[in-house]
Amino acid sequence: MVARGLSGVVMVALVATVVYLWPVAYGGNSGIVFVAGESMLPTYTSNDVVLTRKQDSYAVGDVIVYTIAAGDVGAGHQIIHRIVGGDGVSGWVTKGDNRKYPDSWHPINSQVLGRVAHSAAIGGTLRSIFVLLLAPWVWALAAMAVTFWIAWTFLAARDAEAEDVSTADAAVIIGVDMIPEVAGGGNDGIDPGRCPYAGTARCATCTTRFEDRRCA
Repeated sequence: MVARGLSGVVMVALVATVVYLWPVAYGGNSGIVFVAGESMLPTYTSNDVVLTRKQDSYAVGDVIVYTIAAGDVGAGHQIIHRIVGGDGVSGWVTKGDNRKYPDSWHPINSQVLGRVAHSAAIGGTLRSIFVLLLAPWVWALAAMAVTFWIAWTFLAARDAEAEDVSTADAAVIIGVDMIPEVAGGGNDGIDPGRCPYAGTARCATCTTRFEDRRCA
């Protein structure tokens, strides 16, 4: 029982983690981005990793990650800069903390991948691991693993419940002796519709309830 409860807690934690970190590119609300360059010094340095979360709205002061729109110079590239003005409809004005002038791009809300929620400085090895974790096949495997775990936990719980019921039924059957044969063989003289222990001392302690046999 404890093992089953523990398994359920682990499963819930795993599912919650996967859902929370599910990338924007695949319909989620999170993103993992690596900082490159010095435009956000001293807030972020090159090779820092940041976790972004998509928001319903953004405001001046938020550090966001956005994609440069098609047709603009650098189209498709992602920029991590701070909002210093504008709005999400006509376009945000953004600027790097280490830059004197604002960006020439003005992203609207649909171009914003998210606001920075967490950040960490990492080395080359950890960066390689994070890059690997961003691969589509990794998230596909994660989704399959979660689905399998949910199915396995459900089936295991169902089987355990069926086993408990079966054990309880067996206990009732084992607790009632078979009708004893009378001397001479057979069950001559025993009323098949009446419990053979009716009226005896054993009858007083019996907890069995017959469906097809009366106790007296």
